[in-house]
Amino acid sequence: IGWVVMGLAAGVLLGFCGLFVPGLYIQVLTARRLAEFNEQLVDTLNALSSAFRAGLSFAQAIEAVAEEAENPLGHEFRIAVREMRMGVEIPEALNHVAERTGSDDMALVATSTAVAAGMGGNMAEMFETISRTIADRFRIEGRINALTAMGRMQGIVVALLPFALAIALNWMRPDLMGPMMAHPF
Repeated sequence: IGWVVMGLAAGVLLGFCGLFVPGLYIQVLTARRLAEFNEQLVDTLNALSSAFRAGLSFAQAIEAVAEEAENPLGHEFRIAVREMRMGVEIPEALNHVAERTGSDDMALVATSTAVAAGMGGNMAEMFETISRTIADRFRIEGRINALTAMGRMQGIVVALLPFALAIALNWMRPDLMGPMMAHPF
């Protein structure tokens, strides 16, 4: 349609956009969902720790968190609760959550849970420690992003500068830019 309406160049450009933009959009949504999941995981680990201190079993604690948590974490934990009701072991169900979400933090939780369940240990303290570790990592990543923001912006400006200059020159002196745009080369 772009080729018919606006010409060959616009058709090719729109074709490439139609080919790549949906994939990029899905990647952005996936990254946003993962970031939201990881942020919710910190609070969830604190809630699990509190549930253990209150005397709940692991399955009861996960069920309570699954019911109270918002999506996307609540959805994933509800799936894990369903898996546990069908006979899947708790560490394996948590590992499935880590695989579905692609969260390294959740993989750490699943691995730690499997080790603690096999060897015994204070699950409440373990979840508090993991929660603090993840929160500290978020804090450090935030500092890094703040410190590198200026460099990223400079890179964007330098990359867009030739295009902005071409537009400005075409606006100011179309007689000089016209031959360059009209020539097939």
